[in-house]
Amino acid sequence: MKPQSTESAPYPTKSGDDVERAIWVRRLGSSFAHVLANSLNVIGMRASMLTLARDPAAAARAAEEISSHVAHISSLFDQLQRYVEALEPRSELVDLEAIAKAALAGLETPENCAKKLEISAGARRQVVLPGAVVEVVFSSLIEFALRTTKTTASLAVVAERVQRGANQLEVAKIELVFPPGTELPRDRRTLLDPWLTSSEAERERILLALAVGAVRDRGGWFEIEVEGNPSLTLFWPARGSHVS
Repeated sequence: MKPQSTESAPYPTKSGDDVERAIWVRRLGSSFAHVLANSLNVIGMRASMLTLARDPAAAARAAEEISSHVAHISSLFDQLQRYVEALEPRSELVDLEAIAKAALAGLETPENCAKKLEISAGARRQVVLPGAVVEVVFSSLIEFALRTTKTTASLAVVAERVQRGANQLEVAKIELVFPPGTELPRDRRTLLDPWLTSSEAERERILLALAVGAVRDRGGWFEIEVEGNPSLTLFWPARGSHVS
């Protein structure tokens, strides 16, 4: 039995296709998981045949198949590593406020005209981060905010030093605040895996998980408050942030 391939549809490259990319990545992961499980299953079966085989030729064929699938598994992980490396853009000094306002301008559509997002920035708003990923995070957060709020929400950005355990880190702090009565996910797992729940409001959950996941994958963390004025705060360590 030959190893299966992991061919998939082309990676979405059109601007604004962040949710489609998230869906594509999920499908890619499912494809890799399926192919990996298939190879492991074949290895297990052929290993059993080796212990029972009395025909040297049959044993050689089983050993050859095992070797083929082991090599295939190794190539799968090499592909995943290259894929991850290719997706990570270079870091640069970015202006948090400028990127947030540009993302908002791109999402101001007729259907959003009755809603408002106020953007404010602290005295320090420049930090070293992968600019392309920052654009995805802000566009995802802002679209989520416009879809979620019934009236007005606010987005505050600042570059500052925060205490994290015994260390001080230079971070981009991104705080999204909603009016009272706005419902944010109470289950923190929903912020990390939007596929845990039903398809209702799927796009909103994907947008939120996309933003939170991008920050957490790069060493960041988040805080969420569901009472009073519900809020989500992301802390994103700067690339090469000095730890003291």
